[in-house]
Amino acid sequence: MNRWFVRGFILVSAAGLLPGMAMAQEGNVDQAREALARQEGDEDSTKQLEEVFQAAEKNYSLQKKGTHSLNYSFDYSYTGDQRLDLAITNGSVRNLDVVPSATHNFTNAFSYDYGLLDNLTIGTRVPLVVKYDTQDELNVYDFGDISFTGRWQPFAYVPGKMSTTFFGTLSSKTGVSPYEIDLNEQ
Repeated sequence: MNRWFVRGFILVSAAGLLPGMAMAQEGNVDQAREALARQEGDEDSTKQLEEVFQAAEKNYSLQKKGTHSLNYSFDYSYTGDQRLDLAITNGSVRNLDVVPSATHNFTNAFSYDYGLLDNLTIGTRVPLVVKYDTQDELNVYDFGDISFTGRWQPFAYVPGKMSTTFFGTLSSKTGVSPYEIDLNEQ
């Protein structure tokens, strides 16, 4: 009997409260609608989308304006050959020898780039060169040819499409010439 009493009390209480709760929920929904409705001073989503698309249109693949970049690179090359050592005296061969020879070239280069504009980057490259000949035990330590570069991208980068970039370089004659060699030192 107690169970039936408790169940009945719960049903009657719930039935009496349901209309009040439904009215309270309708009031809350109306208040939420008003709160979420567009107010004065709120930005329009179309304006925000337009700003995002305009910002995306001006992408360039070069360095951004005012940014710096310093890079280091190392190059190594090896040239090996066989030299004939031939001594001819009075028309006869006195000495014939095959001598291996190798030249090692090491280049340490520092490159500096600066973003002058979003679509214009300028830079310079300073190589430090070491050459070593194993046969004659000669070596050279010197600067290579210093170069200046410019890269210009006339059109903004569009994903999925080819990007156009113009590139130019100017090399100075600061390095050791491979054609003007002092055979006793180099």
